[in-house]
Amino acid sequence: MLRWVSLPLVLLVGACASPGWNKLGASPEALVQDRQVCEQAALQALPPKWVKMPAIRNAPHTECSGSGASRQCTNTPGQFVPESQRDDNLQPREVIVDKCLTDKGWSKN
Repeated sequence: MLRWVSLPLVLLVGACASPGWNKLGASPEALVQDRQVCEQAALQALPPKWVKMPAIRNAPHTECSGSGASRQCTNTPGQFVPESQRDDNLQPREVIVDKCLTDKGWSKN
């Protein structure tokens, strides 16, 4: 019984770790391991580059649908978006990870 419980769990963990990658004959654990190696290499090549995003207020807007007597409009007030930070190297690191996995024989679905 334990065998039937552990197999779905392994598949679920593997699927959640890196959906969309496959390699003939490779296990989900192999993907997790290769991904960790690739992510570490990408992080060393491109460490986080934190950029401060200023606080802003989005402009209010109105959206309408329908026509004539059935026309309905919704007003959305401007919303305050607090100051935050973003990692400018996040996307380029993802490209490095994808290339690394491809070089290790993985292909994306």
